Amino acid sequence: MLIDYIYLDLYERKKFAKENHFYLIEQIQTNGDYYFQNFFSLDKYYQAIDQGEFPIQRGLKSSKDDLIRRDLMFNYIINESIDTKHISDKWDINFDSYFSKELADLVVFFDDGLDSGLYSCQYLRAVSVEQT
Repeated sequence: MLIDYIYLDLYERKKFAKENHFYLIEQIQTNGDYYFQNFFSLDKYYQAIDQGEFPIQRGLKSSKDDLIRRDLMFNYIINESIDTKHISDKWDINFDSYFSKELADLVVFFDDGLDSGLYSCQYLRAVSVEQT
């Protein structure tokens, strides 16, 4: 959970402590191929619960492309690298072909010196040249 802390001086803390506060944390949930977002309004949130319904404002069924990209992003966040063979094998795709546009777009960033360790500039140039 990410939390942003806000510093309150003594006057602000005393004022804040005298008032009632309600918090509704906006969230997006995933369950398999689906994403759900809860209501933003406390009134709608509690109304749905009182009616025996899930307090969900909207939902989305992910496409295969959504799932591949989610898997790629989660793996990068966790491992700080991308195992192209793993992604290719898991999703039965050719990574370089599937992400050819994205790989070509990354070359510009690496040319500007923003090499994050994902790929070498030479690899990206080779893939982007092969795809054109």
